[in-house]
Amino acid sequence: MTHEISYWEQAFYDQADIVIIGAGLVGIQSAIALKTAMPKRKVWILDKSAPGEGANLRNAGFACFGNIGEIADDAKRMGMDEAISLYRKRYEGFQKLKETVSEGQMGFEQSGGFEVFRKDQEAEYEGLLNEIDQINEGLFDLHQKNTFLPKPTARLKINSAENGFYTPFEGTVQTHLLMHALRNKAQSLGVEFYEGFEVEAIEPVSLDRHLVKSAKGHSIECRVVLVCTNAWANDLLDTEDIKPARGQVIVTSPIATLPWRGLIHCDKGYIYARTLGTRILIGGGRNVDFKNEETTAQQSTERIAQYLQEFVKEVLTNEQTFSIDYKWAGIMGMGESRAPIVKEVSGGLYCGIRMGGMGLALSAEVANQLSELVLEKYH
Repeated sequence: MTHEISYWEQAFYDQADIVIIGAGLVGIQSAIALKTAMPKRKVWILDKSAPGEGANLRNAGFACFGNIGEIADDAKRMGMDEAISLYRKRYEGFQKLKETVSEGQMGFEQSGGFEVFRKDQEAEYEGLLNEIDQINEGLFDLHQKNTFLPKPTARLKINSAENGFYTPFEGTVQTHLLMHALRNKAQSLGVEFYEGFEVEAIEPVSLDRHLVKSAKGHSIECRVVLVCTNAWANDLLDTEDIKPARGQVIVTSPIATLPWRGLIHCDKGYIYARTLGTRILIGGGRNVDFKNEETTAQQSTERIAQYLQEFVKEVLTNEQTFSIDYKWAGIMGMGESRAPIVKEVSGGLYCGIRMGGMGLALSAEVANQLSELVLEKYH
């Protein structure tokens, strides 16, 4: 196909030194780190759409790192040591994020979080009691106290099993504030954003130079390319263990007599809910339809929305009357392992992908690792 590209367009696109594909949490923080270390380099961030694609403005705003059920489930796939290590990376990653964006700037509230169980899941709770000591021991040096505590759920005044697990370290953020703060920080350093640039291919020009080509025929030749598109990474890198996973979210109308505040998890983390003022935001449910939720389609579905709405009605509100004011879907990047992929793919081509549904917690750590790989060779 022949594209009509002006001389001026091509001259403009010949300006970049470092190209980052993906204007999300990892991409922006990588740009901040690289521009801070190399202020004279021209660092560009490309994205096919306005902010909000993927999971960046379509997440649930949870600063969480894994509950008992989640960690035990991960341990079945990767071993307990690796599962505990992954919790640590998420927690430490969030602390790094707060070095760039303050708690006030992101609207962070350390509310603590409860893992609850339906009344027919009491046996699951009892089984997890056998895991809690090992998990707490593995994390003790991180918090200098037990991370998880068995606690009655009576104070929540919800329709759950009598006992659950509580952790004081979780919290919530206002996602739009976080993204504004990161973008403002990057732009203040001179990072340039070009949204509407849909990357079609990355082609090697030489051993350490690449051509980033758009669907409209534009091309950028540069020395360093970072792929930070998470669930869409296989469109550009076809050798990685990563699959899309749609995460659906609904938000209720205000509930005047809402009895609880903070975070609630259920079903090994596949259901997650938080208060948003007097509303309930609840997301997840893909465990009832794994196959159809392995998609990059960002439309919510009636099956999952109804499932989440019923959970709110039957468990979280004791059947109070409410309506659904918002519903949306964001796309996560998953794999056989929940650990992120951070590496040099080939000379000058890098990736920081597969956030495993924990991009908010992991993004700063992944961006830090990614920028260090680049700086080892190109400072």
